[in-house]
Amino acid sequence: MQDQRLRALLALVIVGVTLAIYLPVRHHEFVDLDDYAGILLNPDLRVSSLREALVVSFTKPVLSSWVPLTTLSLQLDRALYGDDPTGTLLTNVALHVTAALLLFHAFVRMTGAVFSSAFVAAVFAVHPLHVESVAWASERKDALSGVFFALTLLAYLRYVERPDSRLRYALVLVGLGLGLLAKPMLVTLPFVLLLLDFWPLRRLDRSAVREKLPLFALAAAAAYATYAVQAATGAMSYGMAVPPVLRVANAIDATCMYLRNTVWPTGLAVFYPYDFTALARTRLIAELALLGGATLAAFLVRRRQPWWLVGWLWYLGTLVPVIGLVQVGMQGRADRYTYLPMLGLALAVGFGARHFARTRAAQVALATAGAGALAALSLAAAAQVSVWRDSFTLYERAIAVSPRAWYPYSRLGMVYATQSDYGRALLQFRQSVALEPASAGEILRQLDSMSQGHAEQGRPSEAVATASFAIAFAEETQQAETAAAIRARLPALRGAVPSR
Repeated sequence: MQDQRLRALLALVIVGVTLAIYLPVRHHEFVDLDDYAGILLNPDLRVSSLREALVVSFTKPVLSSWVPLTTLSLQLDRALYGDDPTGTLLTNVALHVTAALLLFHAFVRMTGAVFSSAFVAAVFAVHPLHVESVAWASERKDALSGVFFALTLLAYLRYVERPDSRLRYALVLVGLGLGLLAKPMLVTLPFVLLLLDFWPLRRLDRSAVREKLPLFALAAAAAYATYAVQAATGAMSYGMAVPPVLRVANAIDATCMYLRNTVWPTGLAVFYPYDFTALARTRLIAELALLGGATLAAFLVRRRQPWWLVGWLWYLGTLVPVIGLVQVGMQGRADRYTYLPMLGLALAVGFGARHFARTRAAQVALATAGAGALAALSLAAAAQVSVWRDSFTLYERAIAVSPRAWYPYSRLGMVYATQSDYGRALLQFRQSVALEPASAGEILRQLDSMSQGHAEQGRPSEAVATASFAIAFAEETQQAETAAAIRARLPALRGAVPSR
């Protein structure tokens, strides 16, 4: 009874602190990055029946991602909340809190260590690197897949208690399947289960490997589907231009940067540019030495302190789908990619500390240090949540962190253009083109699309104003053909009526 009360108290603390960090999102807006195209203006979220919702979710990718379960959840949000972002963002918060509580319960069941399990769950709940996965409406897939990740762990623990039960094994398959439909990041979950078989379950043998084969097959099918959709929608076109050697170098550097930001989460932003200049050889050698040394050290102590190896391989293994060896998008790395991998690092630290806290004084000292670290992370996370309150704040922060990256300037300029503040938009666009001349073409395509969107909505004056601005910018950047093409559409824009 006392143990249950302790677990309940720790769970309440985790919930309370996490809500204190994230409840300000109820005052936030949808942001320009994916939220407009993927949620606010996405016609596939406006469905009139369950049948239509299922057909659309399973047949139409959202922004190059095939995530049917996430799409269904956003369709429900649309029906409940309309254009108001509050409900969608608070749903993300509720899912994140649920995932943290389920993970706490799962680790307690696996290990019996209440405080260490609470530490792992608390790090997951309050770390600033996870703000992007919660405070960004379009990242619903992270929080939703996190819930199914934890549910699958719990289903697996029940199966381990009765490995002859087909029903319990079926529930593991269902949990993994639903998680993959929320986000294919869960393709590494069968690997995580094998790590847990090694420790703390201590049941790793040939039969444990064989029983995972259907899970690996399901994960492989999801990986193939994801690759096919992203290739078909052009999401990988940018990555094809990145040489393989540079992709490997970036993967090594990103893995170490995630480690650095886990321990010292400063300089966080929504966009980290891909560095097309060769990374310094000495830096890469040092990073390889760090990764190799940590792997070797964890392997050497695997028998006496197995949590180091399990946690470290959890971190490395679950990063594989998003480390950039198969490059999708323009970013060199992203905070959201640490959502599940960081659990491995928290596990290693939480249970490593428990191992060394053998005296009462050591236990008090480590508990104090752990509480202090979690408090510092919570304050940093609260500050990071405020960055997501609107598009201006989001991109201004990205520019402050990476002033030589053209993309945030381009996006900030587009936000100004959306509000017809063409003077400020022009300043941002000029900065973008100065850093990357090729960005002029993308800016003009978006301005042209914006003007036609105004026309379709029956707003001719705004359509003409945006088109005129685009023409002037095209002439400034010596895009004569584009300027002529937009100019030819001006008469039609002037007579625009709402489309039916």
